[in-house]
Parts: sequence; C-alpha cells; structure tokens
Amino acid sequence: HPFDFKMRINPRRPNMLSKTMQMHYGYTPLHTYMSVNYTVPPQWLSYGNKLCGVSFDGKRTYYEGGTLKGNILSFRTRSLGEYAITYDDEAPKLTVQTFGKKYRFRVTDNLSGVKTIKASIDGKWILAEYEPKTNKIWGEIPAWIKPGKHEFKLVVKDSKGNKTEYQRSLKL
Repeated sequence: HPFDFKMRINPRRPNMLSKTMQMHYGYTPLHTYMSVNYTVPPQWLSYGNKLCGVSFDGKRTYYEGGTLKGNILSFRTRSLGEYAITYDDEAPKLTVQTFGKKYRFRVTDNLSGVKTIKASIDGKWILAEYEPKTNKIWGEIPAWIKPGKHEFKLVVKDSKGNKTEYQRSLKL
C-alpha cells in the first residue's frame, strides 16, 4: 500500500555516534526487509566491525546489526521508526551461580546479544545449554570425565565478536 514516506533527523541520543534518523513511524508495517546504508565518517572507521545500527522503541534500544564495507555500514530491518549508529565493544558479562558437577551462569550483553557459547573440560568440548529469555547457561560435567583435577573453560561471544572467558580448576 503506497504511503507518503517521512524522513527527519533528530538530535543525537546518549551513547550514539550519529544523530537519530526518524524513518517514517514505527507503527507502519513492512512486509519485507529493507536495507539501510549509512556513509560512515572517517573518524568512526577506527571502530571497524564493532559499528552497528540500532533502533528505538521509547527508551529501549534494539540491536539491528550491521556490516561495514569500505565506509558504508549496511543493515536490514523490517521496521520503520527511529534509528542511529553506535558501536559495541563491550564483552558479555558472566556471573557464576553454581559451580561443581553441575554448573550455572548468568550471562548478559549490553547490546548485540550472545551469539556463541563453548564449554570445555581439559580442552574437550562439553554440552552447555543456553536460555536467552532467562540469560542462563547451565550444564553438567559428563560421566566420562574421570575423577581428579581438571580445567573447566567457558567462552561466550556476542554478535560483534567481543569475547569473555571463564576458566577455573575443578576437582571431581
């Protein structure tokens, strides 16, 4: 359905690199994705692949992603509304809740969200489960791990490649 598209530049919000771009209104639905391409000023290029687009819904900020090629940042979205350019250089945060034969962690990320989780014992992969709705990572040390002293390692990466590692000795 055709409509009269409105575009406006609003003042910059806190922690954003760009001014806020108001692309029509958030309540106008899109049935397919649209591409947003933003020409990045030379002084922002030092952020490299950490640059990303974000959208706003009131006071909440949503990660939209983004790929930098040359000086063009591109991302796709199915929503109209307010957008800005920022960067994500903060690694996810891990909080130990329980650690032993069974382990449980709380994980939070400031913007782009958790992308990969890898748990290992003595360098061998073990299963770790993740529930993004509750920000929990949990698992159990497998029965094939023999009693004795072992090295547990948990590596969590966000969508922009920021990484947090948790390493600890474990005696079974």
